[in-house]
Amino acid sequence: MPSRSKTKGNKFENDQVKLLNIIYGTEEFSRTPNSGAMMGRSNWGKNAGLSEDVKRTLGSDLIVPDDFKFAVECKHYKDDPNYATMIKGPDTTLSHWLAECVYDAINLQLHPLLFFKTNNKGTHFALPEYFYITHTQYEGSHTNDLFGEYFLHYGPFVISGIDTFLKSAEAFKLIGLSEYHDLERQLWLERTDVKKLLEILETK
Repeated sequence: MPSRSKTKGNKFENDQVKLLNIIYGTEEFSRTPNSGAMMGRSNWGKNAGLSEDVKRTLGSDLIVPDDFKFAVECKHYKDDPNYATMIKGPDTTLSHWLAECVYDAINLQLHPLLFFKTNNKGTHFALPEYFYITHTQYEGSHTNDLFGEYFLHYGPFVISGIDTFLKSAEAFKLIGLSEYHDLERQLWLERTDVKKLLEILETK
């Protein structure tokens, strides 16, 4: 019988699948079997010979359409963090989840995207900081307008509430598709704070 925390995690993944399918008017988002564990960090090497399509299908928590260039992780907290605790300093669990998300994104050559929910405090998302920096390489907007009034810089990421993602969903998708921001992703991965974040996985 699944643990209570596992059941909550599965439900949150299902909820995000439904939400993303509604936002983007598709039915192509779905949960990855076993929440991406088959291609997780401990299993990536032994499955490296699989086709790129199979890797992408199994490589993160959600299966996404070909035109959605994100490795998506979905996590459900029991309590913290909230903005107040994250401002005070790094949260161990959140940092580990972000590191996992970055690891998957590197292997899949996609942008990392984390959705996380905290009991009684709502749902948030985290994207790399280069989504925040102003650019005009895509039609219609500036990326620093996409996170709304309330957001938080957390290491190499920017975090905001799910309502912000809903408002800017199409723009985020367009940014993910742009060659310019693919180059930004590669430069971002060379940052010291991104490499330090990945070091967390070496201690587990």
